[in-house]
Amino acid sequence: MAGTKTSDGLVLLASSEDVSQRSDFFNDKTEEFEYLSEKSVFFSKCGHWGAKSFRRNLWGNEAELEIRGELIRKTGILRRKEVCDTITCPACDFEAEKSRAIRCCACGRAILRNDPVATYHISSPFINMQVAKLVGNSAIACTFSDCCPSLGAFAGHWTSDGFKPLSVYDFD
Repeated sequence: MAGTKTSDGLVLLASSEDVSQRSDFFNDKTEEFEYLSEKSVFFSKCGHWGAKSFRRNLWGNEAELEIRGELIRKTGILRRKEVCDTITCPACDFEAEKSRAIRCCACGRAILRNDPVATYHISSPFINMQVAKLVGNSAIACTFSDCCPSLGAFAGHWTSDGFKPLSVYDFD
C-alpha cells in the first residue's frame, strides 16, 4: 500500500498488484473523430456546424457521445435552426482534448479532462515512467476496470488545470 499527501492534508492511499490481463495502449496512436448524425447545429463559439451525436477515440479511450438538448436552442422564423452558444463544436473540442490528455501510467490509455483517476506510488512495478504524469511521489492512472485492479484507488480527477485531488467536500 502506498499513498500521497495533498496540500490540504488529505492522504490518498492506493494498493495494487500486478495485473496480467491489463490492456496495453502504450503504442496506440489512435486519434479518431466522426459525426454520427447530420451536422445540423451551429456552434457560435467556434463558428462551425456540427452534429448532436459523435464518436471519438483517443489512445483507447473510446466513447459515443451526444450534446445535451438543453445546450441547444431553436431559432429562426420556423424555429428550425439549432444553435449552441455555450460550447465549441465536438470536432474543436476533440482537438482541444488531444492537447490536454495524458496517458495512464499503467496501461497507456488516454485520460481526458474530468476523468476520474487513481494514483500509484512510483515504486509500483507496473508503472511506465516514460509516460507517467507524476503528482508528488505518485503516478496518475486511469480507473478502467481492466487497469485499476482495486477499482477503489480513486484519488481525484484530471482537469484542464491538471490533477484535482479528492477532498472531503466531494462527499457532501
